[in-house]
Amino acid sequence: MKLKDLKFADLQFDKSGDRAFLYRAQIGAAGEAPLLAEVPFALKDEVLALRTVISGRNEKRSVFSVRHDEVIYRVVRFRTDEGEWYSVSRVERRYCSVAELGLPQPMVDRAFAGLAGPASVQPTGLVIVTGEAGHGKSTTARALFMEAVRRRADKGYVLDASKEVSLEGSVEAEGGRTGRVWQIDLPEGEGYAAHLQDLARIRAPYTLLGDLSRAGDIWHACVLARRTGVVIATHQAPDIRGAIVNLSARQPDGVSEDAMLDAVANSLRLVIHQEIVSGTLKVQFLFVDDMVRPVIRSKNTGQLQTYINQQANQMRHGWQPAHGVSVHG
Repeated sequence: MKLKDLKFADLQFDKSGDRAFLYRAQIGAAGEAPLLAEVPFALKDEVLALRTVISGRNEKRSVFSVRHDEVIYRVVRFRTDEGEWYSVSRVERRYCSVAELGLPQPMVDRAFAGLAGPASVQPTGLVIVTGEAGHGKSTTARALFMEAVRRRADKGYVLDASKEVSLEGSVEAEGGRTGRVWQIDLPEGEGYAAHLQDLARIRAPYTLLGDLSRAGDIWHACVLARRTGVVIATHQAPDIRGAIVNLSARQPDGVSEDAMLDAVANSLRLVIHQEIVSGTLKVQFLFVDDMVRPVIRSKNTGQLQTYINQQANQMRHGWQPAHGVSVHG
């Protein structure tokens, strides 16, 4: 019996690992899930091994994540009259596919012609999914990232402090090929910049970020997306123009306004704005091509809506997103 193969809601154990309990674990007959049960003897060594991993982190935070035996666990440390305890739950690997989201197929086809093109060419570019809070940005970003890794059977890296979803593991692709995703533990509140520099050194082909809003993070995301691979991130803004203006205006110390405008204009490949209205996912998009880049550099962003409308017309007239799509982000 392996801990990673056991279904349970929470595993709680003391600092020594000697006292351990499982909450809603299926350790009996099929469908049987007692509310609370002692950890079976066969799993004692597994619990001790997990405790060793947690102790080895020497974490000061009360909530953090660890990776053990190919599984990412969320750890909550708390104190009782009997001393320090840990509550551990599995971070599930789950995500919506592009098809499940109901994104416009012409947009998807055009996007992945660039994001996952011929094997002889490494795709590059920054993809931003924007919108207001709670309108599915993170869900869409994950779907685009996983689809790109799957189509290329390539490597992907996730930098996300949310700990809500784990994407780590193998990704089955067509023709028996396999891609792989690694999730990099990012302490809550820490920026992406240092990690993005590391990913640039190893020439990461695909990178998924959470919210991209800090000046240094934006700059290094643009550098990585321009030189090395595809970077997909979210950014809270009311529309596409607002997202581009925000990204361009946040230059870090030592970077001029013109250099930042160039970085954003040269690295952006696609900006998607979405909102959920009465359960329906509504999408606008802008592919950043050689016609759009000069507009970004000139800061004459009022023209962007013209290109958004033109590209929508070039896709498919009368397209309506699937009704009842349920997304969160």
